[in-house]
Amino acid sequence: MDEPLETSRPATIDNGEPAKPHILVVEDNTDLRHFIMDSLGGEFVFLEAGDGKEGLEKATAEIPDMIISDVMMPEMDGITMAERIKADFRTCHVPLILLTAKSTEGSKLEGLKRGADDYLTKPFNKQELLLKVRNGVKRQQKLREKLRAELMSDTPKVEVISEDERFMVKVKETILNHI
Repeated sequence: MDEPLETSRPATIDNGEPAKPHILVVEDNTDLRHFIMDSLGGEFVFLEAGDGKEGLEKATAEIPDMIISDVMMPEMDGITMAERIKADFRTCHVPLILLTAKSTEGSKLEGLKRGADDYLTKPFNKQELLLKVRNGVKRQQKLREKLRAELMSDTPKVEVISEDERFMVKVKETILNHI
């Protein structure tokens, strides 16, 4: 399967400003989905999905910088979606926060065990959600920069040899072999 590993988005936009991180919000309640987006303010670009199935499709098509998802949804629940996102090579690196009304320790552990990076119970503190999103996005950006730097430093230097230089190398080898 020849699918791109990551959607190519520019690191900066035309005016030189850094591109805004893309956040996928997966929530079946439209009002709550908009509340989550409003809570995070204007520093992000939002993608929306109304259930886990649509969320999974958008995550693999768009490769967002962060995913915030409800747990209890029709079609596919957030925990199953998280598990599938983390099992897919294209999206396994994307941080995922689960939001749920289930506040039991068992529910939280199940979500974390199946792939969620963090777990918040509703009603959630807007400031806490914003900080978790910012920190997750920053961590991803730093990881990307580190990997990019490592890839660039590990690239072997390719020596370009002209035809004349190649000829001289052969002449020297021949002379040395026949002395």
